[in-house]
Amino acid sequence: MTTATIPGPRPGLTLCLLLAAAAVMLAGGAWLARREVERRIPADRALLRESAATLQAELSRLDHVYLGHLQRLAGLLKNGQGPAETRRAAADVEGIAVFAVLPRTGSRTVHERLNGPSAIPPEPELTVRGKRPVSPFAMAIPLEAVFGDGSLASPPPAAEGWIGRPADPWLAWWHRPDESQAAVFVVNGPQLRSAVHRHLATLMPAVWAPVRAAGGLDRLEGPGTTLLAGYDGRKTEVPDFVIPLASRLGNWQIVSFDRWEKGVTWHQPTLVLAGTLAVGLSLLGWLVSSAQRRALREVTARVSFVNRVSHELGAPLTNLRLYLELARDALPPEAGESIRRLSVAQEENERLIRLVQNVLTFARSERHKLELHPAPCRPAAILSAVLDQFAPALARRGITLETRLDDNLGATLDPDAFAQIAANLVSNVEKYAASGGWMLAALKTDSDALALTISDRGPGIPASESARLFLPFERLDSRLTEGVSGTGLGLAICQDLTTRMQGTISLTAAPEGTGCVFTVRLPLHGLTANAPAPKDALLHPQTA
Repeated sequence: MTTATIPGPRPGLTLCLLLAAAAVMLAGGAWLARREVERRIPADRALLRESAATLQAELSRLDHVYLGHLQRLAGLLKNGQGPAETRRAAADVEGIAVFAVLPRTGSRTVHERLNGPSAIPPEPELTVRGKRPVSPFAMAIPLEAVFGDGSLASPPPAAEGWIGRPADPWLAWWHRPDESQAAVFVVNGPQLRSAVHRHLATLMPAVWAPVRAAGGLDRLEGPGTTLLAGYDGRKTEVPDFVIPLASRLGNWQIVSFDRWEKGVTWHQPTLVLAGTLAVGLSLLGWLVSSAQRRALREVTARVSFVNRVSHELGAPLTNLRLYLELARDALPPEAGESIRRLSVAQEENERLIRLVQNVLTFARSERHKLELHPAPCRPAAILSAVLDQFAPALARRGITLETRLDDNLGATLDPDAFAQIAANLVSNVEKYAASGGWMLAALKTDSDALALTISDRGPGIPASESARLFLPFERLDSRLTEGVSGTGLGLAICQDLTTRMQGTISLTAAPEGTGCVFTVRLPLHGLTANAPAPKDALLHPQTA
């Protein structure tokens, strides 16, 4: 059965809350310490350099082979072969557009054009420095570039070489078989580079295989950034690594883009601080929960002790009540003073019995052992018996007792609990409202409910204190309780027992302007045995 208890510290809940706070602290610190960064992953530079060296060697070989072909054609011109024979030999060499023999005198000879692009290739013509060529379509070749100027300071050029830059649209090749004439070839540069490009494409599957296997963002570009092999993307971005491949037949290059991967780093000081705070909260939770468990053990031991002592006091106090009644009844009427003294002792014994009952009720409620046993009864008879017990004490305090009881009223409730409620309310008037000199005890039915009313004309209770009045161990301002003993449990037990019997208790001001009116409303019928009280009923009383 669930019963009302005074809420106390819960070590498990405290530990869980502080551990949860530590977990939140640690998670928040991890969130603050987390940093998203981009990491550069460079390509395999050594692998790229090996591929570049292989390609550069192949370009050098092609350059050397092409020079050999031109040298062979120049030999044919030197040996006096005719244009037809030279044409047939030149047709086998890629890119030759025009060939001619130019004498040292600077006069232009007839040149031969081969089938090539639709554009007419320029005609090579030797010119003296500073002079323009005779034909506007001629390609000017400086005389001194081929034969030298004859001075010791400027020795004759080599026997063969390129005139102009390899990147020009048309490249000129010359060869000087003797001192009097030179063989000149006009080469179609784009056609020659295209042929080299096709040749390299046949080599790329083997040369580029290791680079492709590495999975990098690498590519081989030909003239004009034409893709020859590799990664087809990021053409507009600046590469991170470039290896140029230069030759007289054209320029190629290997370009590489580094990979970027998103990663996470952690700010170590933030992690350390969050971890320290989390550990501190965890230790604090353990210490606090340990202290709470110790406190609960001590409180449990004290309550158990009080309960045992109160229980042990019950039997002797009951026996004492019996023998006091027997002793008073055995005295003759003329022993008035002795009878009065025995009556006082009997009243104090009744007070002790009520105190022990309150302590036992509170202890049972706190240990979840308090049970009610509703039964049909006469509430007026129970209230009359309680008032009879208090009659001598009320008379001695100068309190006039007025009753308005319905003797024919029947109800289903716990007689002992009802008697304890009534006794605590009457005791409250006896202790704190004797100055009013009057008390009313009324019992009636009101809308299918039993209504018990205890009224007085005492100093009254401020409205601001009415809620606190029903809390356990709470007593009002010392001006109202000065010189009055009490445990502060009476009204709290009234609240608890009333709630368990599915009723309500309320405090209002007396209509006359002074005093208090306590009203207890209980159902007449249909009361459930051992009905559970709301959670924390003693701590949070219900007031009308």
